[in-house]
Amino acid sequence: MEGEEAQLAAMVGVAEPRGDGDWQRFRARFEMLLTLPLAKLEDTLRWAINSAARAAKARNRPGLDWVGLLDDLSIWDRGVEHRKRKDVREVWAEQYLNAVTKSKGRLPC
Repeated sequence: MEGEEAQLAAMVGVAEPRGDGDWQRFRARFEMLLTLPLAKLEDTLRWAINSAARAAKARNRPGLDWVGLLDDLSIWDRGVEHRKRKDVREVWAEQYLNAVTKSKGRLPC
């Protein structure tokens, strides 16, 4: 990720807390984001962007890939019926879990 802008879901995964129940509440909020339709995404997306920004700043990483984020949001409610042929929500879930695994050195539970 160094030297390039980060995907939102990956940076939110990096931001996941390590405390006892903290990570469960954090992950539940991210999972809720994945279930919302685009029209109801604003508050939860704001939380995700803020979490990602804090994680990037704390770890001295580059900012978010805003073009990629807008591209993802443009196909949010379309499932696999678009040019990428993969549901963007599945991609985000994968990016999040991969980042958690990488940053914590273990499989997310």
